[in-house]
Amino acid sequence: MRKLNTFSITARCEKKGQFGVAVSTRVPAVGSICPFVKAGVGAIATQSFVNPYIGINGLKYLEEGGKCHGSQRDAGRKHASAAPGKAAGH
Repeated sequence: MRKLNTFSITARCEKKGQFGVAVSTRVPAVGSICPFVKAGVGAIATQSFVNPYIGINGLKYLEEGGKCHGSQRDAGRKHASAAPGKAAGH
């Protein structure tokens, strides 16, 4: 079996507070399903095998004051993780 990789990253401009999300994989149009961003809250970049609830619930968690702790793995799936970024601090 051929091994495939997906790379996801979130970044925040400290000066302007703007977010960027990037995802690179072999899955076509992955940019339409992997990034989850909410102004004033933060951004989450998921992997190509997307569980949309990681992004949806992750943004709710950040909005409620939750902290980012680097990359997170979805315990229920072998190929799912996320890279969160918070609007203010961590």
